Amino acid sequence: MWAWLVVSSLLWLVSMADPYFPGHNQGGCNADVSLDENTPPSEVFLDQQRVRHCYDSNAHCHDLPAVCLDCTVLTSEGKPLQEGEPPSCHYGEMVDAECTPAKETRCAFYGDSHKKKILRKVPCNYCFQSDPREYTCSSCNQCLSIDTPRQRYMANCTVNYDTFCEGSRTFYMMKLCGFTTGYKWSTAFILSLTLGGFGVDRFYLGFWKEGLGKLFSFGGLGVWTMVDAILIGVGYITPADGSLYM
Repeated sequence: MWAWLVVSSLLWLVSMADPYFPGHNQGGCNADVSLDENTPPSEVFLDQQRVRHCYDSNAHCHDLPAVCLDCTVLTSEGKPLQEGEPPSCHYGEMVDAECTPAKETRCAFYGDSHKKKILRKVPCNYCFQSDPREYTCSSCNQCLSIDTPRQRYMANCTVNYDTFCEGSRTFYMMKLCGFTTGYKWSTAFILSLTLGGFGVDRFYLGFWKEGLGKLFSFGGLGVWTMVDAILIGVGYITPADGSLYM
């Protein structure tokens, strides 16, 4: 019996050196952007939006979404702002803007509509100030979502094709790590209560070394099984890959 306890203790100590063990900082991230602040954000998603919405020769120019238009905010006198002149509006305020089809955009003016200006109501804010629901950012699955404090990564963000805003439509933003890989807390907890003595809960979460320790020590004679059930139940033990429960 003591031999089994010694073996399981050694396996537990080895698992503490596992780079995926909670609390270990893996560092780095394969986000789709460079961490060099002098490098402009990738415009891959922006190009995809333009291909999907801006190259239909039969589309009416007045019906184009924001990604296909170049807009200039109008002054209170109804005149376009001069280049470099800041808009005289308050953040979030809806203002009038005069728009033209962006470069390489293909669309059609029907009748005498080409003589009419494309006018839009746009919010007074830069693209990086848009509502989080109005832009999409690259994800990162190589940082720990359960680290304390939560790790962050540099994300490449692109505003939605129909969102009007000032400035570049792509930008960098620091985001909290929060990816999931399919692990469910309910499954882990049920396995811990039913088959925890055989280490199945640890195997399920990716902690194969602890799983072997529990298997060969019969769940630490019940003590380890009970402790794991409590820790999984309160959410202290999370998936080994650093992801969050679904």
